Amino acid sequence: MNSKSKYILVICFGAVVLAAIVIRLCINQTTFVDDSYIFLRFAKNALEGYGFRWNINEPPLEGYTSFLYLLVNIFAVKFFSYPEMFLQIFGIITSLVTIVLIYLLYNEVSPLLKTENLVTSILVLISPCFIYWSLAGMETSFYMMFLIFSLLFYFRKSNTPLSFIASGALFAVLYLIRPESILFFIYAFLFTAYRLFTEKHQRKWLLLICMVFGFQLIFAPYFIWHLKYFGVLFPNSYYAKVGGGIYQIKGGLSYFYIHGVKIFNRGWYLIIPILALSIFEIKNHKQLFLLGLALLSILITIINGGDHFDYARFLIPILPLFLAAFPISLKKAYSFIKNRISYMGYCFCVPAIVLILNLKNPVYTEFIFKPKKPLVVENDNPDQGYKWEVGFIKMGKVLKHISKPGDTIALMPAGAIGYFSGLNILDMEGILNSDIANEPFVEKYIKNWRPGHNKGDGYYILQHKPEYIQLVDYLTSAPQSEPGPQSLVFKSVFEIWNSPDFHSEYEFYPVKISEGIYYNLYRRKN
Repeated sequence: MNSKSKYILVICFGAVVLAAIVIRLCINQTTFVDDSYIFLRFAKNALEGYGFRWNINEPPLEGYTSFLYLLVNIFAVKFFSYPEMFLQIFGIITSLVTIVLIYLLYNEVSPLLKTENLVTSILVLISPCFIYWSLAGMETSFYMMFLIFSLLFYFRKSNTPLSFIASGALFAVLYLIRPESILFFIYAFLFTAYRLFTEKHQRKWLLLICMVFGFQLIFAPYFIWHLKYFGVLFPNSYYAKVGGGIYQIKGGLSYFYIHGVKIFNRGWYLIIPILALSIFEIKNHKQLFLLGLALLSILITIINGGDHFDYARFLIPILPLFLAAFPISLKKAYSFIKNRISYMGYCFCVPAIVLILNLKNPVYTEFIFKPKKPLVVENDNPDQGYKWEVGFIKMGKVLKHISKPGDTIALMPAGAIGYFSGLNILDMEGILNSDIANEPFVEKYIKNWRPGHNKGDGYYILQHKPEYIQLVDYLTSAPQSEPGPQSLVFKSVFEIWNSPDFHSEYEFYPVKISEGIYYNLYRRKN
């Protein structure tokens, strides 16, 4: 199989898999996650001339974590009547480009293992987590694409000042997609310095200065603007999520294990034994570089406490780096079954077996094979099979219909409801409220670590006297006046529900959306 045929194969395979999922999604409505609508609301407010604000009557707030992806959302809102579909198509395209870039990256690391590199690229493609985040409307696939592109350029750059400037600039652009990737630049700079000094390169100092200059060329103007505009160093979500001490670390470790398994599920039973056969060659510094970068990213994720989203959002971008040794391992593993099967048949059996072992993954069963999930919750049990995303959209549209311009609602989560309602949103978790985000953690609420959902202040919410308060974040088949146990674990909800002021100042206000579908609100009296 020549190189051109392999390109065609990987592109066609990826296009077929992703197209099949998109067709099913059109039937099964959407996997567009709620936080994606946070980007869209910021984009809409920016286009209307309010700047980067969550609520237009409040100071600027960096309630998003990817500046460049926000610009993509601004483009989507500006030119498309249905920006969600554009963002999903954008995710599919970036994911497809990512697979090709991964293949090129592996060819750069192991140039003699073309078939093995292709098989490993296909393994990344069929991961349920990779497929899910291709269509979720977040920056994950965009970030992954640019990460692989930056690393490919880093390996291919020549020893010229201009090439080092460009490499540094690409890492700065990567920072604009995910701020924590600034540590990737530091890692790459130190690795480069070690290589240049070890090889006693004559222009080592000039090249290192050029790499820093290229990074600062983009990073410095953005950082100065960011600090002046927002007045803080980090996105608001950083202050809302970080500071949980040992509970945060435990949460990060738990996240790494639970979601690391989900990347391939039972497919790991085949991948890990093959991967274990790899013995890193000391001279293959590119392979070692990628593994070190993957370990650094895992460490950052653990220290930050992981993520509340399912399907390994913070782990999937570095999966290709973790599998950098798989091509050579795949070749070594063939020695155990040599002469029993052709080499090409053996190679392509590996992703086929991994795919079969993953067929029971919810990404396949729920988004491709399974019938539509229910829209309402029965018996106060929202944990099984509820169509969250569509429910939040309906809530937002209902609020827009029953409220007056300028009304405020306190709720969680805030994405789709905030985008479709257009109301002032008082975020009870602090992700989109700097006051709550900067409050200290209370140990009672962080023992069961939920990244981004551990803070809250019910008394603060009540002091702001919102017109509406939402304590039940799902639609029900009958009016539900009390928040269930799964809602009372959140600090704001618990404090509001147990406040005498709340019960004296607010009345239960269920809204009948249609027969058998209720949206449960509390409305301020008078």
